[in-house]
Amino acid sequence: MATASGSQALAETTVDFGRLLDARAVSVVFQPLVDLRDGAVLGYEALARGPAGSPLERPDALFAAAYRARRVPELDWACRAAAFRAVLESGLDASWSLFVNTEPVSLRTPCPDDLRSTVAAAEGRLRVVMEVTERAVAHDPAGLLAAVAGARRVAGASRSTTSGPNPPASP
Repeated sequence: MATASGSQALAETTVDFGRLLDARAVSVVFQPLVDLRDGAVLGYEALARGPAGSPLERPDALFAAAYRARRVPELDWACRAAAFRAVLESGLDASWSLFVNTEPVSLRTPCPDDLRSTVAAAEGRLRVVMEVTERAVAHDPAGLLAAVAGARRVAGASRSTTSGPNPPASP
């Protein structure tokens, strides 16, 4: 049973999430992906973060709030655009692959107008690999396949990540 203070905290987090997303106040950190044979950097994985020190800092909390607010595609696009912007502004070697996580529902949702120019710039200059989260594998496999096909047309590469107790077998 939820407590009154627990319900209030959830309501406050939802309001905070709305403000955060409206302001596009997501950030990104990058994790290098290295070749285990020689330690060479092959690319980077972009990892979304909410405001440091807040209840929404961790991506699981951030996306849980997005699901509650029914704003997952918008958050997903904002995270991707933040990653693209950071790479484009950093001068990072564009020959490396940039791995970005995406929710399948976002691949079937148009990019918000305010993020379109950043996404278009990235599509023209970066090697992007879209990692589709596993949440849709069991829930909407046909939708997942359609979304991945669409992403391949745009990004040129995609892969599905799986985790949890019952990941699907690899082909």
